[in-house]
Amino acid sequence: MQTQQVGATTGGSADGTGIRPPPPSDVRGGPVMTRLRAAITSARASARTTRARRRDEREIQRALAAAPTLESAHEIVALAARR
Repeated sequence: MQTQQVGATTGGSADGTGIRPPPPSDVRGGPVMTRLRAAITSARASARTTRARRRDEREIQRALAAAPTLESAHEIVALAARR
């Protein structure tokens, strides 16, 4: 014959109330998943910024290559430096 453990329930918590405990926290006090999500979001934002910067740089390089005169190339460089 099998016996049921004291306090074992089919859902929720060990005390039988059905209320789950809060998620575990790391040493610094914040919920682990929140810190992980924030780190991933920050990495994605950084990657987007880097891609945009590279796209702008390629656009400037194309404009320089297509500049009809040396003076217009200098103007493009001057405008790009002001950004």
